[in-house]
Amino acid sequence: MTATAIDRAAPARARRQPRLAADDAAILAAAAVVGLSGLFLLLPGVDLAVSLLFYRPEAGFFLAGDPLLRALRKSSTLVMLLMLALPLGRWLLRLARRRPAGRSARQALFAALGLAIGPGLVVNGLLKELWGRARPVNVDVFGGDAPFTAAWVVSSACQSNCSFVSG
Repeated sequence: MTATAIDRAAPARARRQPRLAADDAAILAAAAVVGLSGLFLLLPGVDLAVSLLFYRPEAGFFLAGDPLLRALRKSSTLVMLLMLALPLGRWLLRLARRRPAGRSARQALFAALGLAIGPGLVVNGLLKELWGRARPVNVDVFGGDAPFTAAWVVSSACQSNCSFVSG
């Protein structure tokens, strides 16, 4: 390779963005959880302040009936199901054709299991049911019967389908 070819290749290499390693992504995710948790623990009123933006005493949570927002909320379930069904379908198709699973199929299966176990089983099946934090619509500040519970505080204000991560 000549000196001019090396000089021309150098700017192309310099323009490439470094890829985020799996360890780096996990560290960033953990930092985000710790940072946001710290924010809500230090300033619990932020939670109520944001909810108040969408609440009117005479109308309640006025955007709750908006057809576009309702469709968007329902679409999140569809997107989650597709994120689970597509990789599992790909894996089952490879099995049916008697092909080896391969690295990409194992990664897809790992992602599907991660979604099913994390948000599905742990958050919706366990934490929301056991945490007891009332949803904003049920909090006394917004006309409900339950007291407000700050983030990360276990409560008995709600009996089923409570608010933990979102909602």
